[in-house]
Amino acid sequence: MTNLSAQVALSFDGLDDYVETSIAGPQGNADRTVECWFRTSNGMAAQQVLVDWGSMSPLGQRFTLNYIYNGLLRIEVGGNGFNSTAVVNDGNWHHVAVSYDNSASLKACLYIDGVLDQCNNFTQVVNTSNTMPIQIGRRIDLAK
Repeated sequence: MTNLSAQVALSFDGLDDYVETSIAGPQGNADRTVECWFRTSNGMAAQQVLVDWGSMSPLGQRFTLNYIYNGLLRIEVGGNGFNSTAVVNDGNWHHVAVSYDNSASLKACLYIDGVLDQCNNFTQVVNTSNTMPIQIGRRIDLAK
């Protein structure tokens, strides 16, 4: 039996650090779950992308999980979305999950530390493209 204990993390400075995968995210209006662990005590005034993929145009083809001003999280499709009610810039580690179920009445749900924060719908139709691979820590329109 092998016992593994990694306990490693990436440290992003919020300016120019990111990871670009070779994997495209779920396409179209397919169901999906996006998860990550993160920690910050920063109360920045601008958004910080946690996970992003798709295409900037036309609208609805980009799926994004952001950390935004006032310590909130934001889930977006093509720039349209909703914010968390919970504040997460307390310096503690948080597990965040966003689920999208195309057949549900409220299609997108945001969970923080395993607790449902809220569910909502996007006013923009979800039709995510796979023109850019999944990016962690950077918007896809900043990709070179």
